[in-house]
Amino acid sequence: GTIGGNICLDSRCLYFNQSHHWKKSFPLCFKAGGNVCHVAKRGDICFAVCSSDTVPVLIALGAKVSIVSPEARKTIPLEEFYSKNGDGRNINTLGVDEIVTQIEIPLLPANSGGVYLKLSQRKAFDFPIAGVAAVIELKRNKLCQDVRIVIGAVSSNPIRAREAEEVLRGKEIGEKLVQQACELALV
Repeated sequence: GTIGGNICLDSRCLYFNQSHHWKKSFPLCFKAGGNVCHVAKRGDICFAVCSSDTVPVLIALGAKVSIVSPEARKTIPLEEFYSKNGDGRNINTLGVDEIVTQIEIPLLPANSGGVYLKLSQRKAFDFPIAGVAAVIELKRNKLCQDVRIVIGAVSSNPIRAREAEEVLRGKEIGEKLVQQACELALV
């Protein structure tokens, strides 16, 4: 695969991503053109998730994507590339006549660092059950200048943990503050 293919990766669902033989024993789900979600039985949308490992990291880094169509070229933050409607059928905003041509990743400021952690069934190549990317810029060693926390594989779009970011921003990083931010990110 390619990095462009990874950010355009379709949503994943434990029911939809099975063999035809297995799926035919169930009514068609929303993603397959039916009218039920097998993940959330009474749901009125598809609950398939965005399972890319790369996307939360790129959003935390502040990446932008260039998109070209026959009519125009545009560059948008990668975070805006994903639908916010919560429906796993259409997880990105890419039009049928559009293609991603470039990904821009800004340089990290001095005193910055990041991490990506994921939970998966196997340690080898596997889609995440949940993943989190965080990038932080420190000032004077422990003071949080800026931070971006992005959670993946729990929704049809990557989710910024903005409340957790706000708890950290402008404060001296310590164990108690990090614990508070973690609790807010779970909500």
